[in-house]
Order: sequence, then structure tokens, then C-alpha cells
Amino acid sequence: MRGKLLVFFLCFTISRVGGQVLYGSLTGTIQDASGAAVLEAEVTIANASTGQSRRTVTNPSGIYSLLDLSGGQYDLTITAKGFRSYTRKGVEISVNTVRREDVTLEVGQVTEGITVSAQAQTLQTDKTDLHTDLNADAVANLPLPHYRNFQTLVNLVPGATPGVLQNSLQTSPERGLSTNVNGVNRNNNATRIDGVLSIYLWLSSHVAYVPPAETVETVNISTNSFDAEQGMAGGVEMNVVSKSGTNDLHGSAFAFNNNSFAGAKNFFNSGKKPLTNVNIDGFTLGGPIKKNKLFFFQGWEGTRERQGYTALMTVATADQRLGNFSAYKAAIFDPGTGNPDGTGRTMFPNNIIPASRLDPTAQKIQSVVPLPSASGVTGNYSNSAPQVLNRDNFDTKVNYNHSDTQTFWGKYSVMNANTGCVGGLGAAGGVPLCQGNIGVSDVLTQVAAIGFAYTISPTLLWDGTIGYTRMAMNVTGFGYGQSIPLTTLGIPGTNGGNTDIRNSGAPQFVIDGGASYSQLGGDTDTRPYFYKQDSYSLTQNLDWTKSKHDLRFGFEGIRHHMNFYSPDGGGGGGPQGQFAFTGGITGLKGGLSLTQFNAYAAFLLGLPQTDKETLQYEPFTAYNYEFAWYARDRWQVTPKLTLTLGVRYELYPMMTRAGRGGIEQYNPATNLVALGGAGSNPSGLGITTSHKLFAPRVGLHIGLETQPSSAAAMEFRMTRCRLPGHCAVGIH
Repeated sequence: MRGKLLVFFLCFTISRVGGQVLYGSLTGTIQDASGAAVLEAEVTIANASTGQSRRTVTNPSGIYSLLDLSGGQYDLTITAKGFRSYTRKGVEISVNTVRREDVTLEVGQVTEGITVSAQAQTLQTDKTDLHTDLNADAVANLPLPHYRNFQTLVNLVPGATPGVLQNSLQTSPERGLSTNVNGVNRNNNATRIDGVLSIYLWLSSHVAYVPPAETVETVNISTNSFDAEQGMAGGVEMNVVSKSGTNDLHGSAFAFNNNSFAGAKNFFNSGKKPLTNVNIDGFTLGGPIKKNKLFFFQGWEGTRERQGYTALMTVATADQRLGNFSAYKAAIFDPGTGNPDGTGRTMFPNNIIPASRLDPTAQKIQSVVPLPSASGVTGNYSNSAPQVLNRDNFDTKVNYNHSDTQTFWGKYSVMNANTGCVGGLGAAGGVPLCQGNIGVSDVLTQVAAIGFAYTISPTLLWDGTIGYTRMAMNVTGFGYGQSIPLTTLGIPGTNGGNTDIRNSGAPQFVIDGGASYSQLGGDTDTRPYFYKQDSYSLTQNLDWTKSKHDLRFGFEGIRHHMNFYSPDGGGGGGPQGQFAFTGGITGLKGGLSLTQFNAYAAFLLGLPQTDKETLQYEPFTAYNYEFAWYARDRWQVTPKLTLTLGVRYELYPMMTRAGRGGIEQYNPATNLVALGGAGSNPSGLGITTSHKLFAPRVGLHIGLETQPSSAAAMEFRMTRCRLPGHCAVGIH
């Protein structure tokens, strides 16, 4: 939380790099044939696909700047008295970039025009940060695996480790990928979608929402030498801009299928090959509502996945279920005999437990456990089933050109996903037939944002965004809604006394530590899992050009709310409880080595070695702010020399909680927990965060006549944790 570490980075690069985070810029110098600056030349840039145009004039140094430009292709026109007009078509503007177009005008009449076609700009000439740009064609056409996640393309970025899926399908159905860049902890990456920070707080290496690839216009990935406008990230800052409508009606439809028809069957599967079938279908449509003024874009992607899984398990044989272990090399001792320390016990006659000693609860449980499907006493049962994912993504965006000086946009995205996973032992639960745990999940993620850009004057611009992200997740386990241990099995004191449905479900019956016999009942103590997250963000920027200086100032404020219910025992049993049966119960202290059969005998006798239960009495809440202010001057010292000076200040106030507001602190010396905000305790319990997080940024770019341009940059960057314990701080 303190994030006190400052990071120093020095790099030299000739790669193309970035500018304004959500918009692009165009700058240049207008000269005559002698190299003299052309004063008050009129510079106009127009986007034919949207009708948007902007105008400015050159200053006494012949410099012009057009800022806050939406990504796209523009036509650049320059006119000046006594010179031929000049038009350059197809000037590509990308978000978070500064494009330079220097022009030498020829003497002549304005009516005598020169028209040329723009070429791709291979070198960034006015910035020193290092980034990679991926346009819509790259995102749509480069190979994307399985879920067609655009984040896969991070693999193309120098210094990035391959993106991987981290958590279960149930808790992250958006299937966000995690990556480390330049050796920085993955939790210190930041992704902004249309200028709004997207983060899944509890799993902070994940984004909250993954937009479908077909709806992405541009992905801009900054890895080093960030501009002062960029921050709250130690590793990579990824800016994603979604597609917008234009004057032309355009759209797409797509369908992808992957199935197991030609795949091989699991070697251990004695039954049918499990079904795997994945369909990803969707469409996009964008166009004008009112030409040159109002535009829409709509996208839908539906994922229907049935991923087959096979599990090899161990279940008790028919004779074992009757308490008959005479056929096995084992010594089953009667725990009702001998001494309390396990010595002096006598064996059950012929290694057979009398029927009168078999526990009724154990009998009920094993009555729903299937018999072996193969010979042997281990790995004698297999089962297959598909894991289910049904997911729909809807994305809507509206753009409005109020005038040449005012543009607005708004967007709304939603993901509705549900998953399902069954147990390998059917009604007895057991091993999950999925990558995750038995149960179902329902997840609803919503993202809303509004943005604007206002040209107050040719030299003064104001832009901003306001955004909101909400995640609502309900994940329940095996038998949820049923008081299985309390009412069905009659085990007293379980299910939290049956006063709350959140304590319902099946307990875990772990026999021999799960090393031999497959676990029965529930498969985890991390269910149920009810998660709510609300994140609010506000960004404001002001840009002022004065002579050779492009001055930019801004603020970013973020507010996170998290409401979390998960008794997650961490091995403590959860609210359903856990019963562990080990061989020592039916063994002899100092006697023969214990076997798996000793543990199953203890289960039949209803004598667990340990039993556990974890209850949660109130939701876990966490509220926190993140603030940032910055100032940056991009100074064009000469047409070939650009100096960037900036400073960024970040503030991370101490996290608070609902109700009393404070945090907690455990004192191992007294074995007591101090509650911040309770009684006379201060909310922070004496813990504070740093107020000295200033990060200067310095960049120098030199354009050479006969060699590629060179750039040098120095930055100080902070790393921080959004939640305690969720990131490591290191030096980069």
C-alpha cells in the first residue's frame, strides 16, 4: 500500500513511441524553400469518415500543433499567402502518439495546389517513451488462441513474458491473461479501456473486462519511459480504444468452432471420449445516425464452451465398504481397545469390522459413491464430463461531433457469464471434472464511460473521461442450498447451525489425506464466493501550446469499493466443514506401517482424526482512493531537437473499511487483533502511506539528417499494491 519505491529507468531507442493516452497529436514546422519559418499559415486536418475537422495557424517559429485527435486517417491541408496550397492525404493518427509532418511550401498562388500521399511514419520524432501499437487489422487477423483474447498480442512486445491464464474459469470467466514485463510483478500492470482503468481488484493481475477482439480499434502498449500523463503502473500500461462508427455503414459477422472430433482420448479413460466443443460467434455493426454528427457502433460476441475433462479416481471396493479388509496386507486395529496413546490395541478378528460398528453416516455417504469401473485398489474409477461456459459480451459506443471544437462519446459494455462443473463421483461429489472446483458461477461485469474533447482556442484544449466498472460474482459449491451434513447426514454443529444459506452445501470427507482414496463430498473450502466491486474513475487534462512549448496538466482520481464474502478456510474447512480420516485411528502405536485401508476403516467407524469449520460473520470490505497529478512540457528547441520535462505526483491514502472505517493489525505477542476505528483506536492504527511520491520525467529526442533518430529518457516510477499482500515491490 505504501508504494514508496521510486524506479529509475534510462533507455535509448529509435522505436515509435507515445503521446496523449486516449488521443493522438499532429505537429510540425512549416518553412519556405530557404528554410525560413512561415508565419500564420493555416493548417487544417479533416477526417472524411467522420466529418471531423480542426484548424490552427503556425506561430512565429512556423510551428503548428493539433492535439486531442481521435485515431484515424486524416487529410492535412496547408495554405499561406504567396504559397501554393499543400495537401497530404492519409495521415494516420494513432492514440498515445505524436506524429510529425514538416512541410516546405513552394512559392505560387494558393489556387495552385500540391497533393501527396502520406507514408507510414516508422520513427517517432517527438517523444521518448517506448511502446507498441496494434491496430484493428492486427488484432482481428493475427492468430489468437482459444478465447480470441487480444491480450495474447502482448507476447509480441519486447520484454514481456507470454500471457497465461491464472485462475479458474469460475472466478475469471473473462479469461484475462497475466504477463510480466521487464521483470516487474504482474500486479503492477495497468490496463485502460477507452481511458478508464480496468482492474479486477481481488485478482489484481487481471482486467475486469476483456473486450472482444472484433470491437478493438487500437491497442497501445507502453513499457518504458512513460510520459508524465501515464502512471499507476510499474510494468506495462496498456491503452485499449474500442471501435467507433463512421459515415459509412460497416460491420462483420464471424463464427469459430473448435471440437474434439479428431482428438485422442485420455489413456486412462475407459469410457467414451469426453465431448469438447467451443463456439465463438458474433457480429459488429457501425455507422451514422446523422452524417458527420452522430455515430454508433455495436458488437456482440457469444461463447459457448463445453470443455471435456477426464479424472482417474480411487473408490472403495465392495468388500472394503462392508468393513472386510481380510484380503489386504493391512492390520486394522480396534480403536475401542488399548490405551489412549494408541498402544495396546487389538486387531479386529480377520481384519473385518463388525457390521454393528459401522457408522450410519459413513454408510449413507458411501451408498452414493459409484463402485469401481476397473480392477485394483487405486485408480480404479474414471469419469468424464464437460465443463460449461456460457458467455455473452455486448459493446455499444456512440460518438457525437457537436462542432469542430467539441466532441463527445459514450460507451457501455457488459459481460454476462455462467459456468458449471460437476463432480467425478456424481452425487458423492469428489474430484471436479473441470479446471476449477465443483459448482456454478454467475458473473456480471459492466463498464460505462463518457468522454469529451473541447478546443477552447487554437492553443488551449480540455479533455476528460469519467468511468464506472462494476463486477458482481456469485460462485457456489457442491450441494449449495442444501444442509447436507446437518439435515441429510445428521452431523450436529455443521452448516453454521443452518441459520444462513451461505453456510449450506456438502462437507469435505478427506480419507488418507486424499493420497489414496478420492475425496468425497465437497472438493474445496473456498465456496461460496460472493464478490462485488465498484470502481469509479475521473480524468481531466488541459493542454496549452505557447510558442515552442506544449504544456499539459492533468489529474486522475480513482475510487474502489470491494464487498467480499468468502469464508475461505485456507484448509480450515469452510462453512460446510471438513472431516479428515487418517490411518492412525485404526493403527497401533509402534506397530506395523499404516496403509490406505487403515484410513478407510476409520471412515467406516465414523472417527475423523480432525474436523474443521470456518465461518464468516460479516462481509469483508475494502475502500480506497488513488490520486495522480502531473505537469509536462514538450519543448521543441529546434525542428530536430525536442526536450520533454515533466513531473508526476501520486497519492495512495490508506485503505478503509465499511462501518468503523479502520484496518486491522494482529499482535503476535499478545495474540490480539487491534481494530482501527473502534473505541479510541485511530483508523490507520498508526500506519500511514507516503506523501512524497514525486516522479520526475525527462526525455530528449534528436533527429539526425543522415542517421536514424535517437532518444534518451529518464523516469522515476512508483510501484504499489492495490490491496495488501497482492504485489511485491522490487527495483527495476
